[in-house]
Amino acid sequence: MNIRKLFLNCVVSILSFFRASGVVDAIDRGLASLDLTAAPPAPAGLPDAIARLVTVFAGVRPLLAALAAILPMSKSWRAGLDALIASLDALTMNANAGFKAGKDV
Repeated sequence: MNIRKLFLNCVVSILSFFRASGVVDAIDRGLASLDLTAAPPAPAGLPDAIARLVTVFAGVRPLLAALAAILPMSKSWRAGLDALIASLDALTMNANAGFKAGKDV
């Protein structure tokens, strides 16, 4: 078996696993939550830019996590991507720290 065929078989196996485990559905739901067709409004300041980042990161986080799991990266690349995801998780948690479900009701 040639290397190209072996690689394609591996990719199909990985994608089949992700589809069966619901990862693909989570990625689809996350990306569907974003309106990527419209040009993003220019942020009026840092709070607007952070709000946009929080929204976009929530939609693409499942994709980033899946990529970190399957891409053939060196340890430093994987560590860098993991650090980015963790940093953005911390930012989004802090940006939403004042949110309390139903507090306005």
